[in-house]
Amino acid sequence: MLENIIKKVQFKFSFLYEIFPVYSCKICGKKKNFIFFIDETPICPECFPTFLEKQFLPLLISKIILSMEHREDKNA
Repeated sequence: MLENIIKKVQFKFSFLYEIFPVYSCKICGKKKNFIFFIDETPICPECFPTFLEKQFLPLLISKIILSMEHREDKNA
């Protein structure tokens, strides 16, 4: 499902390929014209699902756990 969204985003922004300078993707290392920037980290659309799976989801889960622990400490 996420890959379908990425394909739609690629299609919609394909006309911008010639406008943007070339950046190297942090995950695959390939140089691309169109890149997402997440916390100033360049990520190409093909690697975006990998980024979500390997970096974003663990970060999100850890933040949720920390906030739950903080809430428990506050209520104790």
